[in-house]
Amino acid sequence: MKKQQILSLKVQTDVNIDIRTHTTEHYAGMPRSVRIGPYQFVVEMMSDSDAKGNREFGHCNLIGQRIRLSPGMTPQKLANTFIHECMHGMHWVSGLSDSSDEEDFTHLTANALCSFWIDNPAAVSWFARMLTRVPE
Repeated sequence: MKKQQILSLKVQTDVNIDIRTHTTEHYAGMPRSVRIGPYQFVVEMMSDSDAKGNREFGHCNLIGQRIRLSPGMTPQKLANTFIHECMHGMHWVSGLSDSSDEEDFTHLTANALCSFWIDNPAAVSWFARMLTRVPE
């Protein structure tokens, strides 16, 4: 039986997250859930204390099927972290592991992304708006 892992994107530098400086406008339009393969993942914002304490931009809990995003990010960083955490789910659903070769990885990731775009049009629309948004 394969052991499931909880994956996260850790902040590698000493980043000071100042919750007071972020605008909530781009968080307000954030998808509340996404379907990845046959699974529904809840998408939510981390608490201030979790974001600061864990020093994470985002977190994908594969067992609990939750994607948590840190407050205080720019629209582009939020979109990047969102898709990064969704990719952890896509790779898990696709059966990718650290031992997968590059061609398998590319093929399965392309299929997973296409399925994700088809299954989550509102999330994809929001993602595109965040990437092209000019910082204030």
